[in-house]
Amino acid sequence: MQVDNNFSVFDNGVDNLNWPLPFPYSTSPQLLGEASTDATLFSHSTRHPTTLVIIPRPDNGSPTPRKYASVPAIDFWVEGRQGLRLIDALQGNFAGLAGPGHEVMNAVSTKVSYKVEWIGYKPLSKQKYARRVKGRQSRSKIARQVAEIVSEFVNDRARCQTSQPLWRIGRGSIEYANLYLMEIKRVSKSTWVPVLAYAV
Repeated sequence: MQVDNNFSVFDNGVDNLNWPLPFPYSTSPQLLGEASTDATLFSHSTRHPTTLVIIPRPDNGSPTPRKYASVPAIDFWVEGRQGLRLIDALQGNFAGLAGPGHEVMNAVSTKVSYKVEWIGYKPLSKQKYARRVKGRQSRSKIARQVAEIVSEFVNDRARCQTSQPLWRIGRGSIEYANLYLMEIKRVSKSTWVPVLAYAV
């Protein structure tokens, strides 16, 4: 299969996630890691679509200092497929999520900051409580916090103009109901950036 050299295929390896990624990738095991030019692939279900498209971050997005580049991303898998639907997380529905209660984030303070970066739009940063004291927090709690922030981001940015029409947010374009959380990556001492995708 010919793949445009400007694109990078998202697969299970955190180190292989490069930007931008404006193309579909499949979450089915036999197709994982193969780029596709067909954006109308059959979806198995609304919870587990066959094709997800990674939302690119801006070219001037938050760089990852070398000291944090080796920090493993926190990923989200549902019934063997990577990607947690944000609307499920927002509603507290974590059925099928791998390790929902696992403490996966080492919070260096009582608060952490999540930064939503979406090509064509101004980013949004929000702080959330990690715990009352320093420590770790669970995968499901992180997912719900990110879902809340992305919901705010989408609702606000849907009223804004974008410099990237392909990645427009709003009715008839990319809607919140179709968004998935793939993983979050640490970019500073207390800031994490979610990797988002949408179902096509």
